[in-house]
Amino acid sequence: MRFALKVGMAAMVLCMPWTWGLAGVAPVARAEALDGLLAVSDYTPPAKVRFLDPESGAIAFDYRVEREGPLVCQKPEVVCWTLGFRHVTYHDNDYLDIAITVSDPPAGNLADMTYSIIQRIRLTHPAQEVWHMRFLDFSGVEDGSAYCVESPEGEEGYKTDPRCQIAFTHGFRVIDDRPDENTVTMVVADTLHRRVVQATLDYTEGNTVGRVDWVLGATNPSWPKMALPNAVQMIDEGADGRYLLVTFYSASLRPLGGGMLQMYRWEDEEWREMWRFPDPSAGEDPYLNTPHGGKLITDPVTGERRIWYSHSRGLATDWREMNPEGFGATYGMLIPGQSLSEPPTYVFDAAPFLDDPDDAITFSRDEIYLPDGTMLLADSACETFCRYTPRIVRTTRFASGAVTALDKSGRYTQDHGELNLIAIPDEAILDTYECGFHGIFEVEWLPSETLGTQLRSARTRPKRSCPGW
Repeated sequence: MRFALKVGMAAMVLCMPWTWGLAGVAPVARAEALDGLLAVSDYTPPAKVRFLDPESGAIAFDYRVEREGPLVCQKPEVVCWTLGFRHVTYHDNDYLDIAITVSDPPAGNLADMTYSIIQRIRLTHPAQEVWHMRFLDFSGVEDGSAYCVESPEGEEGYKTDPRCQIAFTHGFRVIDDRPDENTVTMVVADTLHRRVVQATLDYTEGNTVGRVDWVLGATNPSWPKMALPNAVQMIDEGADGRYLLVTFYSASLRPLGGGMLQMYRWEDEEWREMWRFPDPSAGEDPYLNTPHGGKLITDPVTGERRIWYSHSRGLATDWREMNPEGFGATYGMLIPGQSLSEPPTYVFDAAPFLDDPDDAITFSRDEIYLPDGTMLLADSACETFCRYTPRIVRTTRFASGAVTALDKSGRYTQDHGELNLIAIPDEAILDTYECGFHGIFEVEWLPSETLGTQLRSARTRPKRSCPGW
Protein backbone atom coordinates (compact mmCIF):
# COMPACT_ATOMS: atom_id res chain seq x y z
CA MET A 1 0.00 0.00 0.00
CA ARG A 2 1.61 3.23 -1.15
CA PHE A 3 -1.00 5.79 -0.10
CA ALA A 4 0.09 6.41 3.46
CA LEU A 5 3.45 4.83 4.04
CA LYS A 6 4.32 5.90 7.60
CA VAL A 7 8.06 5.81 8.17
CA GLY A 8 9.48 6.19 11.65
CA MET A 9 6.81 8.57 12.91
CA ALA A 10 7.95 8.44 16.52
CA ALA A 11 10.81 10.73 17.51
CA MET A 12 12.27 10.73 14.04
CA VAL A 13 15.87 11.92 13.82
CA LEU A 14 17.17 13.35 10.57
CA CYS A 15 20.55 11.75 9.93
CA MET A 16 23.10 13.88 8.13
CA PRO A 17 25.89 11.86 6.52
CA TRP A 18 26.63 14.59 3.93
CA THR A 19 29.07 17.48 3.96
CA TRP A 20 26.78 20.19 2.63
CA GLY A 21 26.20 22.10 5.85
CA LEU A 22 23.44 20.60 8.00
CA ALA A 23 25.47 20.40 11.18
CA GLY A 24 23.71 21.11 14.44
CA VAL A 25 20.16 20.33 13.37
CA ALA A 26 17.99 19.16 16.28
CA PRO A 27 16.02 15.92 16.11
CA VAL A 28 12.85 16.21 14.08
CA ALA A 29 9.63 16.12 16.12
CA ARG A 30 6.77 13.70 15.50
CA ALA A 31 4.92 14.72 12.37
CA GLU A 32 1.51 16.19 13.02
CA ALA A 33 -1.62 14.48 11.73
CA LEU A 34 -3.07 16.42 8.82
CA ASP A 35 -6.48 17.92 9.52
CA GLY A 36 -7.84 19.07 6.18
CA LEU A 37 -7.92 18.14 2.53
CA LEU A 38 -5.23 17.78 -0.09
CA ALA A 39 -6.25 19.30 -3.45
CA VAL A 40 -4.44 17.97 -6.51
CA SER A 41 -4.62 19.06 -10.14
CA ASP A 42 -4.45 15.82 -12.14
CA TYR A 43 -3.91 17.25 -15.59
CA THR A 44 -3.68 14.21 -17.87
CA PRO A 45 -7.03 13.16 -19.39
CA PRO A 46 -9.39 12.23 -17.88
CA ALA A 47 -8.42 15.50 -16.19
CA LYS A 48 -9.69 16.46 -12.76
CA VAL A 49 -9.02 18.27 -9.51
CA ARG A 50 -9.23 15.81 -6.63
CA PHE A 51 -9.84 16.68 -2.97
CA LEU A 52 -8.74 13.89 -0.64
CA ASP A 53 -8.15 13.25 3.04
CA PRO A 54 -4.49 12.25 3.42
CA GLU A 55 -5.10 10.57 6.78
CA SER A 56 -7.90 8.22 5.70
CA GLY A 57 -7.47 8.03 1.92
CA ALA A 58 -11.08 9.11 1.44
CA ILE A 59 -11.89 11.02 -1.74
CA ALA A 60 -14.08 13.92 -0.67
CA PHE A 61 -14.71 15.46 -4.08
CA ASP A 62 -13.67 15.23 -7.73
CA TYR A 63 -14.16 17.97 -10.29
CA ARG A 64 -14.03 16.01 -13.56
CA VAL A 65 -13.63 18.28 -16.55
CA GLU A 66 -14.99 15.91 -19.19
CA ARG A 67 -18.21 15.52 -17.17
CA GLU A 68 -18.77 18.89 -15.52
CA GLY A 69 -16.33 21.30 -17.16
CA PRO A 70 -16.92 23.73 -20.02
CA LEU A 71 -19.27 22.31 -22.63
CA VAL A 72 -16.47 22.06 -25.18
CA CYS A 73 -14.63 19.65 -22.85
CA GLN A 74 -17.64 17.34 -22.80
CA LYS A 75 -17.31 16.65 -26.53
CA PRO A 76 -15.75 13.22 -27.21
CA GLU A 77 -13.38 14.56 -29.87
CA VAL A 78 -11.93 17.29 -27.61
CA VAL A 79 -9.16 16.83 -25.03
CA CYS A 80 -8.90 19.12 -21.98
CA TRP A 81 -6.18 19.47 -19.33
CA THR A 82 -6.42 20.92 -15.81
CA LEU A 83 -3.34 22.92 -14.86
CA GLY A 84 -2.97 25.72 -12.30
CA PHE A 85 -5.76 26.15 -9.71
CA ARG A 86 -6.71 27.56 -6.33
CA HIS A 87 -9.49 26.91 -3.80
CA VAL A 88 -11.68 29.84 -2.72
CA THR A 89 -14.36 30.20 -0.04
CA TYR A 90 -17.01 32.89 -0.16
CA HIS A 91 -20.06 33.12 2.11
CA ASP A 92 -19.11 29.64 3.40
CA ASN A 93 -19.31 28.12 -0.08
CA ASP A 94 -16.43 26.33 -1.82
CA TYR A 95 -15.23 27.47 -5.24
CA LEU A 96 -12.45 26.38 -7.56
CA ASP A 97 -10.48 28.68 -9.85
CA ILE A 98 -8.88 26.53 -12.55
CA ALA A 99 -6.90 26.96 -15.78
CA ILE A 100 -8.22 24.51 -18.37
CA THR A 101 -6.50 24.03 -21.71
CA VAL A 102 -8.64 22.86 -24.61
CA SER A 103 -7.18 20.94 -27.54
CA ASP A 104 -9.71 21.09 -30.36
CA PRO A 105 -8.50 18.90 -33.24
CA PRO A 106 -9.02 21.10 -36.35
CA ALA A 107 -5.91 21.57 -38.48
CA GLY A 108 -3.69 24.53 -37.77
CA ASN A 109 -0.71 25.43 -35.62
CA LEU A 110 -0.65 24.57 -31.94
CA ALA A 111 -1.57 28.08 -30.77
CA ASP A 112 -4.61 28.10 -33.06
CA MET A 113 -6.07 24.85 -31.81
CA THR A 114 -4.96 24.91 -28.16
CA TYR A 115 -6.63 27.66 -26.18
CA SER A 116 -7.26 28.08 -22.48
CA ILE A 117 -10.11 29.03 -20.21
CA ILE A 118 -9.64 30.31 -16.67
CA GLN A 119 -12.83 29.41 -14.87
CA ARG A 120 -14.44 29.71 -11.45
CA ILE A 121 -16.94 27.04 -10.49
CA ARG A 122 -18.90 26.36 -7.35
CA LEU A 123 -18.04 22.92 -6.00
CA THR A 124 -21.40 21.22 -6.35
CA HIS A 125 -22.60 18.30 -8.45
CA PRO A 126 -23.16 19.35 -11.15
CA ALA A 127 -20.61 22.14 -10.94
CA GLN A 128 -21.97 25.68 -11.27
CA GLU A 129 -19.89 28.12 -13.30
CA VAL A 130 -19.53 31.63 -11.87
CA TRP A 131 -17.31 33.11 -14.57
CA HIS A 132 -14.69 32.23 -17.13
CA MET A 133 -12.15 34.20 -19.13
CA ARG A 134 -10.96 33.13 -22.57
CA PHE A 135 -10.31 36.35 -24.54
CA LEU A 136 -8.15 39.43 -23.96
CA ASP A 137 -8.70 43.07 -24.90
CA PHE A 138 -5.36 44.84 -25.44
CA SER A 139 -6.83 48.15 -26.60
CA GLY A 140 -5.96 49.94 -23.37
CA VAL A 141 -2.23 49.16 -23.26
CA GLU A 142 0.68 50.67 -25.14
CA ASP A 143 1.90 48.45 -27.99
CA GLY A 144 -1.26 46.37 -27.58
CA SER A 145 -1.48 45.79 -31.34
CA ALA A 146 1.84 43.91 -31.15
CA TYR A 147 0.08 41.24 -29.11
CA CYS A 148 -3.44 41.18 -30.55
CA VAL A 149 -4.95 42.77 -33.65
CA GLU A 150 -7.61 45.34 -32.76
CA SER A 151 -10.98 43.63 -33.11
CA PRO A 152 -14.62 44.62 -33.15
CA GLU A 153 -16.44 44.56 -29.84
CA GLY A 154 -17.73 41.23 -28.60
CA GLU A 155 -16.40 37.70 -28.51
CA GLU A 156 -16.79 36.98 -32.23
CA GLY A 157 -14.37 39.78 -33.04
CA TYR A 158 -11.74 38.49 -30.64
CA LYS A 159 -11.94 35.05 -32.21
CA THR A 160 -10.58 36.44 -35.49
CA ASP A 161 -7.03 36.61 -34.06
CA PRO A 162 -5.91 33.62 -31.94
CA ARG A 163 -3.46 35.92 -30.16
CA CYS A 164 -6.45 37.62 -28.50
CA GLN A 165 -7.07 34.38 -26.60
CA ILE A 166 -5.04 32.80 -23.81
CA ALA A 167 -3.30 29.63 -24.92
CA PHE A 168 -1.91 26.65 -22.98
CA THR A 169 -1.99 28.74 -19.81
CA HIS A 170 -0.14 26.88 -17.06
CA GLY A 171 -0.32 29.23 -14.11
CA PHE A 172 -2.21 32.28 -12.88
CA ARG A 173 -2.64 34.24 -9.65
CA VAL A 174 -5.80 36.13 -8.66
CA ILE A 175 -4.66 39.39 -7.08
CA ASP A 176 -7.98 41.23 -6.63
CA ASP A 177 -11.29 39.41 -6.18
CA ARG A 178 -14.53 41.36 -5.86
CA PRO A 179 -17.44 38.96 -6.25
CA ASP A 180 -19.95 41.54 -4.99
CA GLU A 181 -18.95 43.73 -7.97
CA ASN A 182 -18.62 40.86 -10.47
CA THR A 183 -14.95 41.64 -11.13
CA VAL A 184 -11.73 39.71 -10.73
CA THR A 185 -8.14 40.69 -11.57
CA MET A 186 -5.48 38.09 -12.25
CA VAL A 187 -1.92 37.74 -13.48
CA VAL A 188 -1.66 35.04 -16.15
CA ALA A 189 1.27 33.11 -17.62
CA ASP A 190 -0.03 32.95 -21.20
CA THR A 191 2.38 30.23 -22.19
CA LEU A 192 1.98 29.61 -25.92
CA HIS A 193 1.70 33.32 -26.65
CA ARG A 194 4.96 33.90 -24.77
CA ARG A 195 3.73 36.65 -22.44
CA VAL A 196 2.48 37.48 -18.98
CA VAL A 197 -0.58 39.69 -18.66
CA GLN A 198 -2.57 41.28 -15.89
CA ALA A 199 -6.24 41.23 -16.88
CA THR A 200 -9.43 42.39 -15.19
CA LEU A 201 -12.63 40.52 -16.00
CA ASP A 202 -16.02 42.14 -15.45
CA TYR A 203 -18.23 39.07 -15.72
CA THR A 204 -21.52 40.91 -15.56
CA GLU A 205 -23.95 39.34 -18.02
CA GLY A 206 -21.55 36.52 -18.84
CA ASN A 207 -18.70 38.58 -20.33
CA THR A 208 -15.61 36.40 -21.04
CA VAL A 209 -13.23 39.12 -22.35
CA GLY A 210 -10.61 40.33 -19.88
CA ARG A 211 -9.33 43.90 -20.14
CA VAL A 212 -5.52 43.83 -20.18
CA ASP A 213 -4.03 46.22 -17.61
CA TRP A 214 -0.43 45.57 -18.63
CA VAL A 215 1.50 43.04 -20.66
CA LEU A 216 5.04 41.75 -20.23
CA GLY A 217 6.32 40.19 -23.41
CA ALA A 218 8.22 40.75 -26.63
CA THR A 219 8.09 44.55 -26.44
CA ASN A 220 10.08 44.51 -23.17
CA PRO A 221 13.85 44.49 -23.91
CA SER A 222 14.55 42.07 -21.03
CA TRP A 223 12.01 39.48 -22.12
CA PRO A 224 13.58 36.24 -23.42
CA LYS A 225 13.10 35.83 -27.16
CA MET A 226 11.90 32.23 -26.90
CA ALA A 227 9.99 32.66 -23.64
CA LEU A 228 7.54 29.95 -22.54
CA PRO A 229 6.41 31.11 -19.07
CA ASN A 230 4.63 28.52 -16.94
CA ALA A 231 4.30 30.23 -13.54
CA VAL A 232 4.02 33.77 -12.25
CA GLN A 233 3.89 35.31 -8.78
CA MET A 234 3.12 38.93 -7.91
CA ILE A 235 4.91 40.02 -4.71
CA ASP A 236 4.08 43.27 -2.86
CA GLU A 237 7.07 44.38 -0.81
CA GLY A 238 5.51 47.56 0.54
CA ALA A 239 7.97 50.45 0.42
CA ASP A 240 10.32 48.35 -1.72
CA GLY A 241 7.72 48.12 -4.46
CA ARG A 242 6.02 45.40 -6.48
CA TYR A 243 7.89 42.42 -7.92
CA LEU A 244 7.03 39.73 -10.42
CA LEU A 245 8.68 36.30 -10.31
CA VAL A 246 8.34 34.44 -13.61
CA THR A 247 9.29 30.82 -14.26
CA PHE A 248 10.08 29.74 -17.84
CA TYR A 249 10.12 26.06 -18.65
CA SER A 250 11.99 27.13 -21.76
CA ALA A 251 13.60 30.40 -22.71
CA SER A 252 15.84 29.10 -25.46
CA LEU A 253 15.64 27.10 -28.68
CA ARG A 254 19.13 25.77 -28.19
CA PRO A 255 18.84 24.01 -25.87
CA LEU A 256 15.07 23.57 -26.07
CA GLY A 257 13.91 23.19 -22.50
CA GLY A 258 16.57 25.59 -21.23
CA GLY A 259 14.50 27.46 -18.66
CA MET A 260 15.06 29.90 -15.83
CA LEU A 261 13.60 32.11 -13.12
CA GLN A 262 13.43 35.84 -13.72
CA MET A 263 12.58 38.64 -11.26
CA TYR A 264 11.08 41.96 -12.36
CA ARG A 265 10.33 45.15 -10.42
CA TRP A 266 7.66 47.70 -11.34
CA GLU A 267 9.48 51.00 -12.01
CA ASP A 268 8.31 54.07 -13.95
CA GLU A 269 5.14 52.31 -15.13
CA GLU A 270 6.93 49.28 -16.59
CA TRP A 271 8.50 46.00 -15.53
CA ARG A 272 12.30 46.08 -15.28
CA GLU A 273 14.46 43.00 -14.93
CA MET A 274 16.32 42.66 -11.62
CA TRP A 275 17.99 39.26 -12.06
CA ARG A 276 17.90 35.86 -13.72
CA PHE A 277 18.66 32.48 -12.25
CA PRO A 278 20.89 30.78 -13.18
CA ASP A 279 23.20 33.74 -13.61
CA PRO A 280 23.77 34.36 -17.36
CA SER A 281 27.52 34.49 -16.68
CA ALA A 282 27.54 31.00 -15.13
CA GLY A 283 28.84 29.34 -18.29
CA GLU A 284 27.65 27.82 -21.52
CA ASP A 285 23.89 27.23 -21.57
CA PRO A 286 23.14 28.94 -18.23
CA TYR A 287 19.73 27.34 -17.79
CA LEU A 288 17.70 25.00 -15.68
CA ASN A 289 16.25 21.97 -17.45
CA THR A 290 12.48 22.47 -17.83
CA PRO A 291 11.73 24.12 -14.46
CA HIS A 292 8.20 24.58 -13.11
CA GLY A 293 6.42 26.56 -10.43
CA GLY A 294 9.08 28.88 -9.00
CA LYS A 295 7.72 30.76 -5.99
CA LEU A 296 8.74 32.78 -2.97
CA ILE A 297 7.29 31.11 0.13
CA THR A 298 7.75 31.54 3.88
CA ASP A 299 8.83 28.75 6.18
CA PRO A 300 5.92 28.56 8.66
CA VAL A 301 8.20 27.54 11.53
CA THR A 302 11.15 29.94 11.17
CA GLY A 303 9.53 32.75 9.18
CA GLU A 304 12.43 32.63 6.72
CA ARG A 305 11.66 33.25 3.06
CA ARG A 306 12.87 30.87 0.41
CA ILE A 307 12.47 30.56 -3.35
CA TRP A 308 11.60 27.01 -4.34
CA TYR A 309 11.25 25.58 -7.84
CA SER A 310 10.75 22.18 -9.40
CA HIS A 311 13.81 21.33 -11.49
CA SER A 312 11.64 18.97 -13.50
CA ARG A 313 14.45 17.46 -15.58
CA GLY A 314 17.34 18.42 -13.34
CA LEU A 315 18.79 14.89 -13.38
CA ALA A 316 17.87 14.02 -16.95
CA THR A 317 20.58 12.59 -19.16
CA ASP A 318 20.10 15.28 -21.82
CA TRP A 319 18.07 18.41 -22.52
CA ARG A 320 15.25 16.76 -24.42
CA GLU A 321 15.77 13.10 -23.63
CA MET A 322 12.38 11.42 -24.15
CA ASN A 323 13.34 7.92 -23.07
CA PRO A 324 11.85 7.37 -19.59
CA GLU A 325 15.13 5.77 -18.51
CA GLY A 326 16.78 9.15 -19.02
CA PHE A 327 14.40 11.12 -16.81
CA GLY A 328 15.26 12.48 -13.38
CA ALA A 329 14.20 15.47 -11.28
CA THR A 330 15.00 17.52 -8.20
CA TYR A 331 13.58 20.35 -6.09
CA GLY A 332 15.73 23.50 -6.05
CA MET A 333 16.03 26.14 -3.34
CA LEU A 334 17.39 29.70 -3.33
CA ILE A 335 17.82 32.23 -0.53
CA PRO A 336 16.52 35.66 -1.60
CA GLY A 337 18.58 38.77 -0.98
CA GLN A 338 17.81 41.49 1.56
CA SER A 339 15.79 43.08 -1.23
CA LEU A 340 14.17 41.06 -3.98
CA SER A 341 16.03 43.29 -6.42
CA GLU A 342 19.25 41.54 -5.34
CA PRO A 343 20.16 38.21 -6.96
CA PRO A 344 19.37 35.17 -4.79
CA THR A 345 21.90 32.68 -3.50
CA TYR A 346 21.75 29.12 -4.78
CA VAL A 347 21.55 26.50 -2.02
CA PHE A 348 20.81 23.03 -3.41
CA ASP A 349 18.91 20.63 -5.63
CA ALA A 350 17.33 17.96 -3.43
CA ALA A 351 15.47 14.73 -4.10
CA PRO A 352 14.44 11.57 -2.28
CA PHE A 353 15.15 8.02 -3.46
CA LEU A 354 18.31 9.01 -5.34
CA ASP A 355 19.81 5.55 -4.82
CA ASP A 356 16.71 3.70 -6.05
CA PRO A 357 16.11 4.07 -9.82
CA ASP A 358 12.76 2.31 -9.52
CA ASP A 359 11.46 4.86 -7.02
CA ALA A 360 13.31 8.04 -8.01
CA ILE A 361 11.49 11.29 -8.72
CA THR A 362 11.08 11.51 -12.49
CA PHE A 363 9.34 14.85 -13.21
CA SER A 364 8.99 17.22 -10.25
CA ARG A 365 6.05 19.64 -10.47
CA ASP A 366 5.33 21.38 -7.15
CA GLU A 367 6.51 21.82 -3.57
CA ILE A 368 4.71 23.42 -0.62
CA TYR A 369 5.13 23.81 3.13
CA LEU A 370 2.56 22.40 5.52
CA PRO A 371 1.72 24.36 8.71
CA ASP A 372 4.10 22.23 10.81
CA GLY A 373 7.00 22.98 8.44
CA THR A 374 7.03 19.58 6.77
CA MET A 375 6.86 19.61 2.98
CA LEU A 376 4.87 18.08 0.16
CA LEU A 377 6.82 17.29 -3.00
CA ALA A 378 4.81 16.43 -6.12
CA ASP A 379 6.15 14.04 -8.74
CA SER A 380 4.27 14.14 -12.04
CA ALA A 381 6.06 10.93 -13.03
CA CYS A 382 7.33 11.76 -16.52
CA GLU A 383 3.96 12.75 -17.85
CA THR A 384 1.99 9.90 -19.44
CA PHE A 385 4.18 7.32 -21.09
CA CYS A 386 6.38 5.56 -18.55
CA ARG A 387 5.93 3.04 -15.79
CA TYR A 388 6.33 5.39 -12.86
CA THR A 389 3.32 6.35 -10.76
CA PRO A 390 2.51 9.99 -9.96
CA ARG A 391 2.67 10.61 -6.22
CA ILE A 392 3.12 13.22 -3.53
CA VAL A 393 5.87 12.74 -0.96
CA ARG A 394 5.69 14.27 2.53
CA THR A 395 9.07 14.93 4.11
CA THR A 396 10.47 16.24 7.36
CA ARG A 397 12.23 19.59 7.54
CA PHE A 398 15.19 18.22 5.61
CA ALA A 399 16.27 21.68 4.41
CA SER A 400 16.65 23.16 7.90
CA GLY A 401 20.14 24.57 8.41
CA ALA A 402 21.24 24.25 4.81
CA VAL A 403 24.19 26.38 3.75
CA THR A 404 24.94 27.77 0.33
CA ALA A 405 27.04 26.11 -2.33
CA LEU A 406 29.45 28.86 -3.34
CA ASP A 407 31.21 26.69 -5.91
CA LYS A 408 28.02 25.64 -7.74
CA SER A 409 25.88 27.69 -10.10
CA GLY A 410 22.72 25.55 -10.03
CA ARG A 411 22.56 25.36 -13.84
CA TYR A 412 21.86 22.10 -15.64
CA THR A 413 24.69 20.18 -17.28
CA GLN A 414 24.62 16.62 -18.56
CA ASP A 415 26.98 15.47 -15.79
CA HIS A 416 24.98 17.47 -13.18
CA GLY A 417 28.28 18.85 -11.94
CA GLU A 418 26.89 22.37 -11.35
CA LEU A 419 24.21 21.13 -8.95
CA ASN A 420 24.70 20.97 -5.19
CA LEU A 421 22.87 17.66 -5.16
CA ILE A 422 21.65 16.35 -1.83
CA ALA A 423 19.74 13.17 -1.06
CA ILE A 424 16.68 13.40 1.15
CA PRO A 425 17.23 10.31 3.33
CA ASP A 426 14.66 7.54 3.61
CA GLU A 427 14.13 8.31 7.29
CA ALA A 428 12.97 11.82 6.31
CA ILE A 429 10.09 10.43 4.23
CA LEU A 430 6.91 10.57 6.33
CA ASP A 431 4.24 9.61 3.80
CA THR A 432 3.75 8.84 0.16
CA TYR A 433 0.35 9.63 -1.36
CA GLU A 434 -0.90 7.88 -4.46
CA CYS A 435 -4.54 8.14 -5.43
CA GLY A 436 -5.11 7.10 -9.02
CA PHE A 437 -3.35 10.17 -10.40
CA HIS A 438 -2.37 10.28 -14.07
CA GLY A 439 -0.17 13.38 -14.05
CA ILE A 440 0.11 15.82 -11.13
CA PHE A 441 0.49 19.51 -11.93
CA GLU A 442 -0.16 21.46 -8.71
CA VAL A 443 -0.91 20.70 -5.07
CA GLU A 444 -2.68 22.83 -2.45
CA TRP A 445 -3.20 22.09 1.24
CA LEU A 446 -6.61 23.14 2.63
CA PRO A 447 -6.72 23.22 6.47
CA SER A 448 -10.10 22.20 7.84
CA GLU A 449 -10.89 25.75 8.96
CA THR A 450 -10.66 26.97 5.35
CA LEU A 451 -13.27 24.55 4.00
CA GLY A 452 -16.74 25.74 3.03
CA THR A 453 -19.99 23.90 3.51
CA GLN A 454 -19.69 21.71 0.39
CA LEU A 455 -16.25 20.27 1.20
CA ARG A 456 -17.02 19.94 4.93
CA SER A 457 -20.07 17.88 4.08
CA ALA A 458 -18.27 15.82 1.44
CA ARG A 459 -15.41 15.14 3.83
CA THR A 460 -17.70 13.66 6.49
CA ARG A 461 -19.58 11.49 3.98
CA PRO A 462 -17.07 10.29 1.39
CA LYS A 463 -18.39 7.84 -1.17
CA ARG A 464 -15.09 6.17 -2.06
CA SER A 465 -11.42 5.94 -1.23
CA CYS A 466 -8.15 6.01 -3.10
CA PRO A 467 -7.44 2.76 -4.98
CA GLY A 468 -5.57 0.27 -2.86
CA TRP A 469 -6.25 1.98 0.46
